[in-house]
Amino acid sequence: MRHALIQEMSDRHLAERTIRTYVYWVAELAKHYNRCPSKLSDQEINRYLREELIRKKQAAWSSVNQALCAIRFFRAEVLHQDVSGLNIPPRKREQRLPEILTMDEARRLVDMHPKLKYRAMLRTIYGCGLRVGECAALLITDIDSEQMRLRVNQGKGKKDRYTILPKAVLGILRSYYDEYQPGRSGWLFPGQKPGTHLQPEGIQRAYRQAKTLSGVHKRGGVHTLRHCFATHHLQMGTDLATLQRMLGHTSLKTTARYLHVTIGTGSGGRNPLDHG
Repeated sequence: MRHALIQEMSDRHLAERTIRTYVYWVAELAKHYNRCPSKLSDQEINRYLREELIRKKQAAWSSVNQALCAIRFFRAEVLHQDVSGLNIPPRKREQRLPEILTMDEARRLVDMHPKLKYRAMLRTIYGCGLRVGECAALLITDIDSEQMRLRVNQGKGKKDRYTILPKAVLGILRSYYDEYQPGRSGWLFPGQKPGTHLQPEGIQRAYRQAKTLSGVHKRGGVHTLRHCFATHHLQMGTDLATLQRMLGHTSLKTTARYLHVTIGTGSGGRNPLDHG
């Protein structure tokens, strides 16, 4: 069943992270009942979602919805069963603003890791506005030093895009390349297994280490650096349309959320109460 699920998702070209997530939730369902998930009824699955995840573990709505999507996919696409009876109570998704680092905190954090390789990765994520998976899967040929831009191949939504390549990022990538010589595999950040790139989990660990060493105590993982890229660009006057293209957002509304984060950061206009 596990193999069939992975094969079905691979055939549909789902992202590696999605495949791992869906396999995880179907496996958790099987472990909960200690039975093959193909033998479970709609009532048992709904009870797992509502009693175990929502009431007992008080999982976030997004996590419960993720589990439901994984189980629905397994039942519909692998077992070819009806999934109309699987559901969770409707709940409004929480809209939370990310906790943004100051420019000084972000620069200090990305340059704090003791290993040049990880400093290069963290600076690339922050300087180019990448998702962690996009950084891990960069090719050497994605670096365009003549036009000072970086190509993102098949980012979220299977879309290609270009983003800026700051001089500070190009400089550390050149230092990294000279020291590590990653050219044989084609990957900018090759993994330990030949022919593979570094896994995102390695970059996430490096972020946590750098965060501790830098003395930054704000919440959030490595994706915070992408939030910082967007927020700091808005503070410096980058227009929303340009930022949308660099981030790879389909909708301008998604990019516009960062306008809420910039309030009170010194980038807004003067307040009438302060006029005088």
